[in-house]
Parts: sequence; C-alpha cells; structure tokens
Amino acid sequence: MDFMHDQLSDGRSIRLFNVVDDFNREKLGIEVDFSLPAERVAKRRITLIHVHGRFLSCYASPTKFRTLS
Repeated sequence: MDFMHDQLSDGRSIRLFNVVDDFNREKLGIEVDFSLPAERVAKRRITLIHVHGRFLSCYASPTKFRTLS
C-alpha cells in the first residue's frame, strides 16, 4: 500500500492510494481523488481483503503506517 500525490495543470492536487502485490507485481486496487479521508481508505482496504483475501503483511514508511494484517 502506498499513497502518492500529484498536481494538475490548473494547480489542484490529487491524491492516489495504491495497493500492489509485490510478489507478482499485480495491481490490486487504486483510489484517486482530490481528498482521501481515512474512512474511505479503510473501506477500500476492507473491500480489497474481501476480494483478494487477507494481506500477509503491509509495510509503509514510519510517517504513514505499519501493520500486520
């Protein structure tokens, strides 16, 4: 799981929430919007768990989150 951000040509910022299986490089999901509140990210993660099964591990930088599911 990773969060990214970019800026459109008109100056507005967009946020991206990506979930990638590092073993086979399969993209499991992506959310893109101008704002990604924690509740929406949590709902998306639950949806992905229902579709693909539990994540064995999830690591991110210390400033974001680090969990074992």
